[in-house]
Amino acid sequence: MKRLLAAALVLGTPVAAHHGFRMEYDASKAYWIEGEIVSGYYGLPHAEFDLRIIPGAMPEAGFADKKASDLTGKLRTAPRDLRPVVEIEFPQQERFWALGDVLKTGDRVAVIVLRGCEEPKPLRAQWVRLPDGSSVRAGGKVQAETQTCEPEPAGRD
Repeated sequence: MKRLLAAALVLGTPVAAHHGFRMEYDASKAYWIEGEIVSGYYGLPHAEFDLRIIPGAMPEAGFADKKASDLTGKLRTAPRDLRPVVEIEFPQQERFWALGDVLKTGDRVAVIVLRGCEEPKPLRAQWVRLPDGSSVRAGGKVQAETQTCEPEPAGRD
């Protein structure tokens, strides 16, 4: 009986794990992350890949992509507290599941992400520039967004 009760408690607990369910994302700033794909998964519940970051990368001068135009005014470089290889989640949309036919290990891509407000502060892609120069943009509002998370300590971004 105790095992059954424990299982019911675990299964009945809302999940706010790394997948971002119930997670809010800070829409006041967007981060540009550029790098090389280390590994990827392009299925349910959402596509994601691990990206080896190129530190300090930003879009080239004159960067213009209509799909990213609402994000470019908020762009910052990747936060300094990220590891050299990060996991980037994509929204639960078919256009991102289909990237498994396009993206391969070793491909260089650029991604514009929002950062989750709660630990482990997941990175959720809003836009990705593919190796052929084309781009894919999340359709509509794909997660809970806020205009600011709790303030971060001085010197961190």
